[in-house]
Amino acid sequence: MPRPPSATSAKASGVNNFGDAAGNDFPGTTSHPILWPATGGFSVLGCADDPGPVSVYGISAGAQVVVGAAGGAAVWRPGICRENLPGASGIALAVNGDGTIVGGVANVSSANSGVPVRWTNLKGKWQIEPLDSRSGLAFGANSVGDLAGYVVVPCSLQDGCDRAMIWYVAGSSRELGTLGGEHSWARDINANGEVVGSSTSPRVGNTAYFWSESLGMVQLPFRGRFAVANALSDVRQDGTRLVVGADSRQNAVVWVVRNP
Repeated sequence: MPRPPSATSAKASGVNNFGDAAGNDFPGTTSHPILWPATGGFSVLGCADDPGPVSVYGISAGAQVVVGAAGGAAVWRPGICRENLPGASGIALAVNGDGTIVGGVANVSSANSGVPVRWTNLKGKWQIEPLDSRSGLAFGANSVGDLAGYVVVPCSLQDGCDRAMIWYVAGSSRELGTLGGEHSWARDINANGEVVGSSTSPRVGNTAYFWSESLGMVQLPFRGRFAVANALSDVRQDGTRLVVGADSRQNAVVWVVRNP
């Protein structure tokens, strides 16, 4: 994909349902958020005087709303200057279908630094909502704005244990448990509320999983010492879901989950 002449390199970090991709260029001190429309070419988002560096993490499924960080959590849209999201030291990591709900991590008070948060755009103004008082973050969002991530819970380990979570747009939340180990992380959630991520287990250590309401947390097959699942499709016409990630051999992996 093309990049600005001043950039030495670029990366794409997200793609939406129309084929628009988003990411940022390098070098880091002068990096910019980049939109690669499905129609071709590229656009540098934000205004000329927006300071860097910039890191882009996602794009909305049904719109060209790009989220990431630039000295704090930020949102970019074509033709508009950067929107800074409330909350200190924030990072925006996930966005829903129309770009009105964003998930990530931020400091919202001196008592609870680095907690998972939801930003909601109400009548053009962004509002921040802590999802939990415990440390953690929101990694993924589905089209309606359900968020998935993790929080740190007390356990036998000195620094606590990470546990995968869903935060529903209606206001409730759900802890997903583990595959028998001490840690789990949720990386993505689809329109059916199904989740993928990774969890520790007694037999194989860190491993990829698929979670659904009917099945609970199920280990995904892999070769090597470990695997991670990073993203999940919605249900396709044949009833399957695609899960993508990587294994310990640095191979990209695609799993097909059939009618769970």
